[in-house]
Amino acid sequence: MLRIGGGVCIMTLCMLLTSHLSYAQINGNLFGEGGANGGLTGVTGISGSNGGGGSGCQNNGGALCNPLKSDSLVGFLLDLIDILILFAIPLIILMIIYSGFMYVMARGNEEKVTTATRSLTYAVIGGLLILGAKLLLEIIQGTVDQLVQ
Repeated sequence: MLRIGGGVCIMTLCMLLTSHLSYAQINGNLFGEGGANGGLTGVTGISGSNGGGGSGCQNNGGALCNPLKSDSLVGFLLDLIDILILFAIPLIILMIIYSGFMYVMARGNEEKVTTATRSLTYAVIGGLLILGAKLLLEIIQGTVDQLVQ
């Protein structure tokens, strides 16, 4: 029974990631920008009709180009957390489902119920920490923007 549950969890993860990647290909890129002129525009070799090189940087006599879309540390961290959230949300959902399976498979065994409760608690805390990091960075960016003006 546990093998079936593990297989279902892996299938669910694959479906979630596949649907997100398909949506990304239709709408432009993995981060939600782009669209009509297509492709994963910042990645070499995977570009749409605009020819790639999302930042518009030309090779100026050996000068290095910034491959990142953001010019600030906070913008970079927001992009990084967006990628983390992209992969963490399905894992958190799978951990919550797995904790439910653990509750069912415990069959009243106190030790297994405690393990399932701990697993569910850690999954929820992990989700809150990841979403809280995004919220904290948004607050810091808003505060810095107000101070600069």
